[in-house]
Amino acid sequence: MKPHSRTAQEAGVEAVDPVPGRPGRRPGRSSTRDQIARAAREQFAAKGYDRVTLRAIATQAGVDAALVTYFYGSNDGCSTK
Repeated sequence: MKPHSRTAQEAGVEAVDPVPGRPGRRPGRSSTRDQIARAAREQFAAKGYDRVTLRAIATQAGVDAALVTYFYGSNDGCSTK
């Protein structure tokens, strides 16, 4: 028989937030993919395809650069989707 897992509150331990300053999953319906696509279009229009980095797109969209890569893979992916 598997032992019962207790919550932090049941164990008398104060729950700790994730690493401070690092955003987690946003509450509510996720529009992250749309925000990334919008940021990519704006970056490409302002700077040109060759001068835009995934990091710049991520910063403008307010997400981690790894998430841009997860959804789109590269600048090519951002520009074609």
